[in-house]
Amino acid sequence: MRTLAIRVALAALALAVVGAAAYAAAWYSAANGLRTNIAGALATHGGTLGSVAISGFPGTIELTADTARLPLPGVDGWQLVARDLRVRSPFTGGDPTFTVGGATLTFRGGSVTADAEPPAVGIWKANAVSLAARNVSLRWHDDAVWKVARLRTDIIPGAGTGAIPDGTRLILAAEGLSVPSLRRGPFGDTADTLNVGAQLQQGALKSFDEAGVKAWRDGGGRVSAGVQVRWGTLDAETTGFYRLDTDGRPVGTTRALVGRILEVVDALLAARWIDAAARDDLVKAANFAMPADGGRVVVPLDLKDGGAWYATTRVVDLPVLLP
Repeated sequence: MRTLAIRVALAALALAVVGAAAYAAAWYSAANGLRTNIAGALATHGGTLGSVAISGFPGTIELTADTARLPLPGVDGWQLVARDLRVRSPFTGGDPTFTVGGATLTFRGGSVTADAEPPAVGIWKANAVSLAARNVSLRWHDDAVWKVARLRTDIIPGAGTGAIPDGTRLILAAEGLSVPSLRRGPFGDTADTLNVGAQLQQGALKSFDEAGVKAWRDGGGRVSAGVQVRWGTLDAETTGFYRLDTDGRPVGTTRALVGRILEVVDALLAARWIDAAARDDLVKAANFAMPADGGRVVVPLDLKDGGAWYATTRVVDLPVLLP
């Protein structure tokens, strides 16, 4: 009887050892698979993964990399480098999460470096990426520094193929955005909130290079976008459709709802963004459109000829987006 009990115990121990070995082998296989998948995805676009460490056994798989480099496909001089990347994936299944300590985007003529404390936290689910961060610093190549108290970004790919598939959506929400260079601007240097939602429409962007963007533009490509902003006296919401003209400048029509519009106009004048004649024109138009309750005014803006126009008044200049 005692011999039988010993044999049963030894058999159970052997099964436990075999099971543990099989579990460990499966874990290490999955961990190496995660590293291979990430490195392969970067390599497909000419990117590289830096020094890697694997941990998290037995319940999770954690991959830590000091850097991850990704050039913008087809565009010389553009590169994104993420620092202190940590990817965490439950071994038993589930959506992977990640943190990133900072990143630098290098582009033609400059760069911007983003750092967050604590590190930004993200999740990858069904090819959609969501990233949230607090206490973000954006340092530009000219040493200008922007601050963002809270920042959230969501990227939801559309169907199909291409660098940016048709229907891809971008959602950005910022709180406490500080831009010191605008301290003398009409609304001060800090925006309470800035929310942006945009969707690519009328065809995929096949590549990021100049030829790809021009092909998308010439094929009728456009972007629908909405913006909500609370910045000093400015309290506004806009919606519209935008495309690029032959000179690479944004064109389209925007419908804006603007609160306290007379204060906004006076702020533009005080900051010398408009002159007295333009101020008078804007006030006349605003009073004509003012609702009886004195609430928000509907302001149609035309984006054309490198500027945003309200009636016959050029309110602000717009940049060339495609050289």
